[in-house]
Amino acid sequence: IILQSRLRHRRRWSSQNSVARPQLAPLLTRAEQRMGEDSEEEKPLSSSSSSPIGESKDPVTAFFNAILPAGLKQGTSRGNTVEGGGSLSYEEIASASAQDSQAKASGLTMEALCLEVYRGLQERSWFVTGQVDSRLFLDEFAFSDPSVSASSLDEYARGVARFFTQGEGGAVMQVIDVAPIDSSTIMVTWYLDARVNLPTNPRIKPYLVKTFYKIDEDTGLIRFQRDEFTIADWDVAASALLPTPPPQLLSSLLRLAAPFPPPPLDAVANVPLGSRNDAVASEWGKELKALLLAEEGGEEDANRCRSLVQGLISLPTTICPRDLDGSWRVIWEEGLLPWKAFRPRPQKASAYQDFSSENSTVRNSVNFLNGVSIVAEGAFSITSRPTNYPGSEAFVSPVLVEASIEGGAISWAAGETGAGAKEAEGKRTLKLPIQGKGSFEILYLDKELRIFRSRSALGGGVVVQVKQTGADTS
Repeated sequence: IILQSRLRHRRRWSSQNSVARPQLAPLLTRAEQRMGEDSEEEKPLSSSSSSPIGESKDPVTAFFNAILPAGLKQGTSRGNTVEGGGSLSYEEIASASAQDSQAKASGLTMEALCLEVYRGLQERSWFVTGQVDSRLFLDEFAFSDPSVSASSLDEYARGVARFFTQGEGGAVMQVIDVAPIDSSTIMVTWYLDARVNLPTNPRIKPYLVKTFYKIDEDTGLIRFQRDEFTIADWDVAASALLPTPPPQLLSSLLRLAAPFPPPPLDAVANVPLGSRNDAVASEWGKELKALLLAEEGGEEDANRCRSLVQGLISLPTTICPRDLDGSWRVIWEEGLLPWKAFRPRPQKASAYQDFSSENSTVRNSVNFLNGVSIVAEGAFSITSRPTNYPGSEAFVSPVLVEASIEGGAISWAAGETGAGAKEAEGKRTLKLPIQGKGSFEILYLDKELRIFRSRSALGGGVVVQVKQTGADTS
């Protein structure tokens, strides 16, 4: 019943979110020839695994895998005919691509391999179609993600084709960036907006995936693939089962991720590989700041802000510690945050943080409109490791920061002096015995915008801050 109610939810697919369909004529010709040569018992798909991509890692995934349909033929209700595809199913086409006998592209440099992977994904979209470029993969390839694993390229390709809805209105992926992160690893960041082959073809929540390719030292081919989801796998499953998104309050309490926004790839079309994550994030950051600083905004703008925040905290971007310097004002927050106890009504107060990377000091303050302010001061240190680029002082998000609060005070407008209070510049100040250690993660940082996640016993929350100019600071 829950799955059938998903029919009420319709997705409007636009041409700008589509990806180029793979040119499969040569591959299909070779596949049909091989199918004709094989006996009925020897066909690659004569015995289908119960799992779409090898072995399931949890009972929920195993259940979904068990009810997935067998390989769908071209032209069925879940896809359109691919020109030249004949009677092959999408699963058979994916299997043929994995078993294609073209010569391996051995000996490529990391930069050349990144370019080949990028072009191949643009052309074939194999993360959702399974139509891999077998030239780039080692014969002893293996795959793993939080839910399933596979022990061969063929098993992986068939499983992907079987899991995602193929054809028009089906699964859509967009490559954001492909770049080496060390001497033997390539990271692909990509956007997924898909329907899956469960009853009623539910659409899962759009999100970002980080794919890590481990490269074989001897051949320069891809030997292992590991996928990381930027939202919890149970969150993905819930989005497929729920007919409509839950209310905002419930989403916040359950820490459900907002739908990931389509990346503005047209705006970064001329940006080279390796820098496209930062370029996309910059475009999102500008839009987010403009929306949050606007005097008026409705529900649509609020939802867009949540999506942009989700995009910025999911995308791995470059973080320079010196960009922390200055005074930062809180303009958006979500989740369980400790200072909300002191600031139950945000419109009646403002919260700031002041950083000095040179002195490694931090100052937190909450200023109320009645002249009362609470301050906590201390030191901070970045515990994450910097990037592997020679001579670089930059980091890649998320960056873990440890903070040590060494003291605090409360100030209010001058009046009667209480015990222990001191008068300074028309205000009374009372020192507070605030001490302790904590940590937070910098999820995004540029010269004007900062997003961080508090790491508290209550689970923390996400905060967006904007840097103050000289006039704003005063």
